[in-house]
Amino acid sequence: EEARLKAEADERAVAEEAGAVTRGAEISAAKAKAAAADNEVARRQATKDKQTEHQAAKTKTKEEAARHAREAEAAECGEQAASADKRKAKDSGETAAADAAK
Repeated sequence: EEARLKAEADERAVAEEAGAVTRGAEISAAKAKAAAADNEVARRQATKDKQTEHQAAKTKTKEEAARHAREAEAAECGEQAASADKRKAKDSGETAAADAAK
């Protein structure tokens, strides 16, 4: 009888140890799964951040190109106005000279 009780106690101890190992493995698996999910979230956020940075750089480039185009257009308009002023001054001078010659 004593041997049977000892054998049962040994079996319970082995079963408890196996259960503890199984629970430990389940906890480790759950932690690994949670870590993998966290990594996936971080990867997606990094991708989203990169896309946002790329879009911002693209927008900045477009804005700079538009600004340069406006500046070039303004410079061209200034040159045209200066040229027109010179023509007007020349025409006025020629008219004044012609009037003086009369």
